[in-house]
Amino acid sequence: MYLASDAADVPALASSGSSSATTVELFPEGEVNILAGEDCFADALNAVVRSTAEQRGQARGDAMRQQGTFRPRIKPISLPRTSPKCRTPKGMPFISTATAGALLASWKAEAARQGRGEIGGRNAHRTVISLFDASGVLAQPWVDAGYSVVTYDLQTGGDISLFDAENLLEQHGNDDVWAILAQPPCTDFASSGAQWWRVKDADGRTAASNELVRQTLRTIELFRPPVWVMENPVRRIRKQNKLPAPLLKFDPWHFGDNYTKRTELYGNFRNELPIAPVEPIEGSKMHRLSSSAKFERSLTPEGFAYALGEPPPPPQPG
Repeated sequence: MYLASDAADVPALASSGSSSATTVELFPEGEVNILAGEDCFADALNAVVRSTAEQRGQARGDAMRQQGTFRPRIKPISLPRTSPKCRTPKGMPFISTATAGALLASWKAEAARQGRGEIGGRNAHRTVISLFDASGVLAQPWVDAGYSVVTYDLQTGGDISLFDAENLLEQHGNDDVWAILAQPPCTDFASSGAQWWRVKDADGRTAASNELVRQTLRTIELFRPPVWVMENPVRRIRKQNKLPAPLLKFDPWHFGDNYTKRTELYGNFRNELPIAPVEPIEGSKMHRLSSSAKFERSLTPEGFAYALGEPPPPPQPG
């Protein structure tokens, strides 16, 4: 993803080009209700933003724009799960923690390499906006790779609920927004708190969390970056917000962190990530944390963060 400086690495977008082009509807069961309207950034589609999107080959027109931004032509991937009956997933043998650590070190080294020289020079002119990222873990690989990274989180003084088109364009209207990363608060979506869902639905906490998801989608709609990723635990966020199918389902152990936490990624990104599968000996440790451990629950696994930014592997000889 760092090498998205090169056109070949930008995820395929739906296009309104020649009549011979075909737009494939991959997710007919889902919808994203964020097209410009009274509850959205109605003034977002100004000439500058539209012109930039067209130069990048992004879709034009409401339907095509929604298809291109929110329904990219990328086949979803679901990495295997472990269970009491299948402790070692078929086709994905575990590696040692030492080997996984070496892989992580190589991913970090690659990010640092790209932060130097010609690539780093190009990246420095590209903005990455990271939402709900108090720890900075998800954004750190992009920092290492030389991007201009801006993080927003309520804990660090950035209230995403107050976003609107005017203040976002004031802050980033002249930026080349290359990627938007988002980790909306999962407290009201995670299955570890399922026993409280009914209460939260009734008292408005679920609705408040859904509004943060929609603020994220509106921000993506405003800038339409070539790359965007939204992360959350499985299922509920999708049902509550009528999202299309996630492009990637994974657990932290796939990338070297030895525990399970089934997670979904929505967006427009290269979803064939390098892996470092270790045995999840800590199991579902998030379910054992206290209800007050919100920050610990929200921490991004470092291995996943660097795998997400790692360039695609070279093609295997046929």
